Amino acid sequence: MEGAPAVRQTATGQNEANRVCVRCKEAESVTTIRSEPLCKECFKKYIHTKVVKRMETFRVRNVPSDGQRRLLLPLSLGISSLTLLHVLHLHLARQKNRTGQTGFDLIVLWIDLSHSGTQSRDPLLDAAKRMFPQHTFISSSITDVWTSVLSSLYSQDTQLGHDGNLPSLPEFLSSLPSATSRADVSEHFKKRLVVNIAKHNNCEAVLWGHTATRLAEQTLAETAKGRGFSLSGQISDGDSALGIPFYYPLRDLFRKELVAHAELVEGQLCVFLGPNDKKQAVSTRDSSIDALMTSYIDSVERGYPSIVANVVRTAGEKLTKRPPQSSNVCAICLLPYHDDLEPTGQSNGNTSQFQLCYGCRQSVPQGCLTGLFEKPSISDKR
Repeated sequence: MEGAPAVRQTATGQNEANRVCVRCKEAESVTTIRSEPLCKECFKKYIHTKVVKRMETFRVRNVPSDGQRRLLLPLSLGISSLTLLHVLHLHLARQKNRTGQTGFDLIVLWIDLSHSGTQSRDPLLDAAKRMFPQHTFISSSITDVWTSVLSSLYSQDTQLGHDGNLPSLPEFLSSLPSATSRADVSEHFKKRLVVNIAKHNNCEAVLWGHTATRLAEQTLAETAKGRGFSLSGQISDGDSALGIPFYYPLRDLFRKELVAHAELVEGQLCVFLGPNDKKQAVSTRDSSIDALMTSYIDSVERGYPSIVANVVRTAGEKLTKRPPQSSNVCAICLLPYHDDLEPTGQSNGNTSQFQLCYGCRQSVPQGCLTGLFEKPSISDKR
């Protein structure tokens, strides 16, 4: 209709007439974030401020006199980790311009999850390297963590496998009973590899690109899988059970806000938007628990985003005491657990034991381990 106000789509999925930005009171809003119409520049500042305030520990004034701090940023090439890299890149540039130095150096890690054993090339990774040439990029394969896992499963003086012929990582994962088990174990192996690489490169901490949306999904999924006891250590900023601090600078932002940020403000990030970033996650009959929680939180966030934020806040506040040093450490996820859980089993009288927490015992049944790793009997060799 002639003379009718223009209508645009907001980040919350609602239509509204053009309005003036509530923060600068001058420019026209491009989106509505948490009931506030924001212009392009104020929306950009909103995203950057949320991230930077979570990086106070790594300000320039906190740089030690004996060297520069190094932080590892795992890059999945999804919109969340790319947005984090983009914001920190601009943050470091501003620090350099103001003070002549930066509060930390970034090492960007990409992990090939193909299980092929040889690293493949990803065109999105090449695009990220071209976009952020100032930072150090390193690559690894998920199969690189397998030796570390085997060392955790068995003591060094134990004869392993069928005359030393150990199963490969793909063989181990394919032996697991469900999509939930495979997704769960793969995620913990990836986290172990990230920690190993961070320590190897003398990084002080790991910066995860998890939004409030992702942390809420993880909270519900880990609880459903039997690891609710370790939640505060998994989603809170600071020391982790894996021996290196974890930080989540995107924890105050929703995934849909990052999608809107890429589309409306930082157009160069749109190349990293996948098909699942713009549509609601769908559960299927064979979905893993993680996929189900992603679908559920996605639907809740669309209508009631405050509930998602409350899930993360509540889980973070329920701080539990760190288990004593005498507690067992799970051979799969490396999380400490109390002695009230017995080892999963022993392999034909072997002295080594499979030390697994309750959650990993559900994902990796005893038969999967003994079937792949047990020492064959004399009759089997004939």
